[in-house]
Amino acid sequence: MLAEGRATSCNRLIVFTAPRLSMARHCAVMPAVCLALCLMPVAAQAGGGAHVVDDDAVLDPGVCHAETWLTLFDDPGAPLGGRGLATVAPACTLKSLPGLELALAAQYLRDGGGALTLAPAAKLNLRPAADGWGLAVSAAATLDAGSGRVESVALIAPVTVPVTPRLTVHGNLGWIATPRGDDRHALFWGAQAEYALAPDLVLMGEVFGQDRGPAGGQAGLRWVTDRGRIDVDLLAGHRIDGARASSVTLGVTVRR
Repeated sequence: MLAEGRATSCNRLIVFTAPRLSMARHCAVMPAVCLALCLMPVAAQAGGGAHVVDDDAVLDPGVCHAETWLTLFDDPGAPLGGRGLATVAPACTLKSLPGLELALAAQYLRDGGGALTLAPAAKLNLRPAADGWGLAVSAAATLDAGSGRVESVALIAPVTVPVTPRLTVHGNLGWIATPRGDDRHALFWGAQAEYALAPDLVLMGEVFGQDRGPAGGQAGLRWVTDRGRIDVDLLAGHRIDGARASSVTLGVTVRR
């Protein structure tokens, strides 16, 4: 049996299209994609929180959650924590709109100076994974909090396939547009596998990238507690910002 609190999120789609987009100006367009995918009840599978690859699930009708996470980057030649990313991302599914999850993320990037980005997002479940495989579609936009300028928009299709009672895989394919970038359009892809080590502990590994440039990845554990209402994620990653940096992420999701 898997644990009871599976986090979902269209927030991931918001997030990677957010402040990482400003980093993409320095390294590549991929940051805009990654944390963008940047996004539940039933099981403590991955998907949600600081994970990049999304699943098909949305919150149950009438349920809300708040995802928070802190990422520290270990840039070559720089001390760990010199560059970081903090995110707060609440989301809800209304009883009147079952199957549609609405979210809004705020993300602060510390990279020399500071940048605050806001990102609304929505995810619609088209087919639940309980039917053998799941499909959803996510859409998001990111805005510079100071100017209100649109930094990016994204459209992602997450697919979920339960392989065994313990193993589930997710695949993502999508499109990212950055109106002010040199490469204004990018194809995003991602794959994730998650394995339930225990009813309250899940191991996750994922890779992701775009149609140009190197891929990134991260792996870690999710602990589910408080009868499935709280998730704690600890992740280690490499190139999640589109550059050479390694990273460590601590995330907490609370649902009510």
